[in-house]
Amino acid sequence: MPMGFRADILVADTVIVEVKGVSALTIAHEHQLQTYLRMGGLPLGFLVNFHAPRLKDGLRRFVNARGLVEAA
Repeated sequence: MPMGFRADILVADTVIVEVKGVSALTIAHEHQLQTYLRMGGLPLGFLVNFHAPRLKDGLRRFVNARGLVEAA
């Protein structure tokens, strides 16, 4: 079965966690996660960069409004 994407971590079929270890997150990383959210119809995603000096500096949250409607 072909897959359109392969998420790093999928939590309870609701939240995608995309893990990176790069010097700086780019817009391409954000677009990747947003695409995963849209394709999966999921409401919430986190982009985590473990190369950031502090975890909170490397953590971004994304909400897919369409996923919220479908989950309700």
